[in-house]
Amino acid sequence: MKPPMTIRIRGTIYPSAHAAAAALGIRPVTVYSALSRGAIDGAGIGAGRGRRKQGHSVKSKPVTIAGETFASMNAASVALGFGPQYLGNVLDRGKDRARTKLQAAAMLYAARRDGRAAKERANA
Repeated sequence: MKPPMTIRIRGTIYPSAHAAAAALGIRPVTVYSALSRGAIDGAGIGAGRGRRKQGHSVKSKPVTIAGETFASMNAASVALGFGPQYLGNVLDRGKDRARTKLQAAAMLYAARRDGRAAKERANA
C-alpha cells in the first residue's frame, strides 16, 4: 500500500489530504482539486463555489435589469419570481429566450410596483 502524500498549504505540512481537509474545514476532494489546479495555497480560503463558511460573508453587488436595480443577483431572481440561482445561470449561459423571459419579468415587477405606489398615493 502506498503511504499517504504529505501536503503543504501556506507553510503548514499535513500528513495527508484528509488531514489537511479536516484542519481547514473543507472536503478532501477540494484539496486534491486545488493541487491539480496548482492553487493549493488557496484551499480553505474564501467562499468557494457559492458555499459559505459560518462567519464568512460574500459582498453582493447591485444588479440592474430593465431599469430595475436589486441588491444582488439572488435578490433579483427571487423578487422576479424565479429561484435564487436563476439570474446567475441566465447571465452565465442563458439563451436569448431566457434573457427575454427575465426582461419581461423585470418589466412586470416594475409595473406592479408602480401600480402599488399609485394606489398608495391615491389612498393618502
